[in-house]
Amino acid sequence: MSSGARVAYERGVEFASYVWRLLDLDDGDCSIVGSLRRKESTVGDVELLCPLPRADEPDTLLARIRECFVSEREPASLFCPDNKPVVAERGVIVKGANAGFKYCQLRAYLRDHDQTMTVELWRYDTGPRGNQGWQSLIRTGPRQFGQACLSLHLRNRDGAKFAGRHKASDGGYPLDADGRPIPVPDERAAFKLLGIPYIEPERRASKVSAIYEHMRSVA
Repeated sequence: MSSGARVAYERGVEFASYVWRLLDLDDGDCSIVGSLRRKESTVGDVELLCPLPRADEPDTLLARIRECFVSEREPASLFCPDNKPVVAERGVIVKGANAGFKYCQLRAYLRDHDQTMTVELWRYDTGPRGNQGWQSLIRTGPRQFGQACLSLHLRNRDGAKFAGRHKASDGGYPLDADGRPIPVPDERAAFKLLGIPYIEPERRASKVSAIYEHMRSVA
């Protein structure tokens, strides 16, 4: 979730589009989350959700990040595989661009506006046993909405006294009463798990109190 200086929603869309093209992201697998997905009037960063590669696949996203962004710990005169110099204006890798990463933070530079913005890349496991839906729900936010959903999951799982032995989630998955990850392949499956109707991203900030009221009503 964002914590830096905020810019107008339209400027955030420009940053997201720029990073999307730069990293050659797949429209079918990747998505925008965070405040941009909620279409807030101002945004503090660009948050993207992308798939982890399967065990037998190369990590093309990691390769593209390393090609196009300079590490803060390395000189800005690095070269891409095509022997073209890394354009410093693209930005830097702040942290997380390692093999098998599940989270990576970049700082992108939008040259036309002489402005930088933090880019957070979150990743999910693919397939019917994956967690794309849970990651999408939690990363879309806002933070208070995600916390309310975690509390609701605990309430549904462990009862009103939250007497279970395990936390609500771990590793990007909700956990069952035995601490095992629950597959949530899409966002509607996440809402089904919570036992509440699907809520559009733009309305989630206003529905936090309604989730807690729902919890009290079924106590």
